[in-house]
Amino acid sequence: MLKLDANGNTLWKNVINISLHDRAQAVINTSDGGYILAGSTFSPGDAEHDLLIIKTDQSGSYEE
Repeated sequence: MLKLDANGNTLWKNVINISLHDRAQAVINTSDGGYILAGSTFSPGDAEHDLLIIKTDQSGSYEE
């Protein structure tokens, strides 16, 4: 995740370790100043997609 100011300067960045087959599709601001990242995860051996939801704080940090 990457947060930029109005001029395009990086305010913070945080790498979220997900697999090659996982995809983020939406980022939503939360009332506490954090973010919800929503997307899908895919296991090649399973052949099914599952929902991926990650909640971060204001600086993009999250707990695994």
